[in-house]
Amino acid sequence: QTGETKGYPAPAKGSSDIRYANMTFGQGISTSMLQVASSTAALINGGTLYKPTLVDTVTDIRGKETKHSPEVLQSDVVSKETSNQIKAMMLTVTEKGSGYNARREGFKIGAKTGTAEIANPSGGYYKGKYNGSMIGFSGINDPKYVIMVRVENPRIEGYAGPVAAGPLFADINNWLIDYYGLQPGE
Repeated sequence: QTGETKGYPAPAKGSSDIRYANMTFGQGISTSMLQVASSTAALINGGTLYKPTLVDTVTDIRGKETKHSPEVLQSDVVSKETSNQIKAMMLTVTEKGSGYNARREGFKIGAKTGTAEIANPSGGYYKGKYNGSMIGFSGINDPKYVIMVRVENPRIEGYAGPVAAGPLFADINNWLIDYYGLQPGE
């Protein structure tokens, strides 16, 4: 997309063992939040990668609406079985793990938290500086949306993902549940 960073997904093949190991937990790669949210949507929707868009419908001056259909970039990113496994793992994160802030009684919410060291442009990582993130969705059977929250170097005790990004994610998610009228168990 115009104006969007390409990111740097280091090649898995041909990388050193250390680089390959670091990539498994997010070091040595670079992606935008939009890229992560878009790929997560594909992982939880059964494997269809859509071109991200910001506008769903355009209304002209006469009130005529033009709906924009999503553009499919790839329809087989993962299998339905893999998608279901990923959703189940993300559900476990909220029910039994670091995504505890996202819980809402009766609702199936999946999420993944992240606490990442902040890279130093001179090399390595800053000591004691972290970014916190949380990405997730509501509706295990038919996810309606993906939310991604990132907090840069929060001044709060604990892992930045759960304690800084988690409450923000929960606030947004709870508002969307109410706005869309999602029902418990969905």
